[in-house]
Amino acid sequence: TSAYIYIADVTDAAQKKLTLTAVTSTLDEGDATAFKMALPSGYSSAKDISIAITKNTTGTEAADADFGILQASIVLPKGNNAFTTTADVIDAKTDQIIEKDEQLNISGAATGYTVTGASLVINDVTRRTAANTKITFTPPSAAMAENSTQSIGYSLPAGVTAEIPITIDLSATTGTATRDDDYYLPADTIFTGGSGAAKLAIEGDILVEDAEDIHVTPAISDGYGTAYTIAPTAILDLSIKDAQYPFAAGDSVLLTSTPGTINEGQSATITA
Repeated sequence: TSAYIYIADVTDAAQKKLTLTAVTSTLDEGDATAFKMALPSGYSSAKDISIAITKNTTGTEAADADFGILQASIVLPKGNNAFTTTADVIDAKTDQIIEKDEQLNISGAATGYTVTGASLVINDVTRRTAANTKITFTPPSAAMAENSTQSIGYSLPAGVTAEIPITIDLSATTGTATRDDDYYLPADTIFTGGSGAAKLAIEGDILVEDAEDIHVTPAISDGYGTAYTIAPTAILDLSIKDAQYPFAAGDSVLLTSTPGTINEGQSATITA
């Protein structure tokens, strides 16, 4: 004679919940992290629990190209209250983009369980690497003519681009040329991408004058406190060539005397 006994699972359904945690919650580009999964304190499962891993788009700033899901599912082995994967689950991809640190939220799904996902921050390594934050300026190399439009170019290293706005402050100028009279240059300019240029307008006049110089000391910043360096020099030296001087060959200066004739002991005014 035999008897069958059925044991009903009366575990509180509210305890059928899992929590996912990234072992490294702040992840540098190029690094990866394992995940920890846990049931409520004191609980375990009689069977392995398979948890599907996906990106949670709610609150996530990271693009798909910024990270990889290395394991589409992870397993909490039976009999365990908590378990940490032996292999990495998420990796942060390297790139050459100057960008903000970005939030990444990961969801989990397991049959019969409520799963609380994990949150990570991907740290941008590009803007924390000095070689990537050097901005090279290309001012006009020759003396600039009056009545001309010039530009001061600037660029990040080859292959590096900016996703966040970078401000080029051009307000600090000195020299014999007078700003907003002899020339016009914006106080600042903002760019994204790999390069940009600021317009430099050189004004004309009818004055005979020597060459004039402009010295610009750029300052560079963004909204995240990134340290930028300037190349090839910290100060940009420019010059304006006068349209009237030096005189062209064959030109002459006409002098007139008032009065035109004077006697000994008298004086006259000479006008050029």
